[in-house]
Amino acid sequence: MSHRNLSVLSVSSFDDKKLLVIMSIVVVTLTIDSQIGTIADFIPEQLASNVGIAVFIGIWTIFAVMQYYILSYIKKSNKENRVRARYLNLIHKIVTIAQFVLAGIISVVILQISVTQEYNTAMLYSALSISYGLWIVTLGLLARAFFSWYRLKKNVMVLILALSMVAYVVNGIMALCYQFNLLAQNNLIIRSGDVAFFPVFSIATLGDLNNIASQTASGVAYLLTWIGTVMLLQPYIKKLGGIKFWTIMPAVMIYYLPVSSFCSRVL
Repeated sequence: MSHRNLSVLSVSSFDDKKLLVIMSIVVVTLTIDSQIGTIADFIPEQLASNVGIAVFIGIWTIFAVMQYYILSYIKKSNKENRVRARYLNLIHKIVTIAQFVLAGIISVVILQISVTQEYNTAMLYSALSISYGLWIVTLGLLARAFFSWYRLKKNVMVLILALSMVAYVVNGIMALCYQFNLLAQNNLIIRSGDVAFFPVFSIATLGDLNNIASQTASGVAYLLTWIGTVMLLQPYIKKLGGIKFWTIMPAVMIYYLPVSSFCSRVL
């Protein structure tokens, strides 16, 4: 690889445009991954095939590489701007370690699947605990920061965003409980030939109550975030065009709330 190519891949040469490209790749990959996850129980043979495993490894590789650049870019940006937020360096170190531990756990799962055609769900418990734990802690700290800002500025938009972060924290806690409940009803060892298991919940079961609470908190959080975003973008409405703006924003809301909710019930 030439010196020029190495320079392009170096974190020190990254600017906002390159970060936008990286974030776009992450968003597209995350969207593909989430859609596969939604229908995973209906296509077990395809997922267990060589192509399915190759796709899984490809998604893991993209996330592992992109997270390195994103975390490095954030660290570099904080140093250049001399950011002195409380506990910021500690949080960055914890997030970095957690992300690479997650990458390590997934690599072990990939190795188990590739070599033995099975994997241990104990690895999923660990991955869920770390990922949801980061979600809950970081958004909880963000909610605290928003509330502190609101006490100083008395800005309604900041209050709305703070409440949305609280709703996301509740969503994360309930979703973690729900995922643990699902895993508890599966075998400890999942083999490639195993039939997909669909747990049956009723309104009286803890698992279904957790799922309802998680979905409700997610909807409330998204609605509050949407309102806060609209308030934040108000100065740019004229520049973008009122008709275009009020066409795009409701479309996002319609997709996420009614359509996403319907799909989650059907699938």
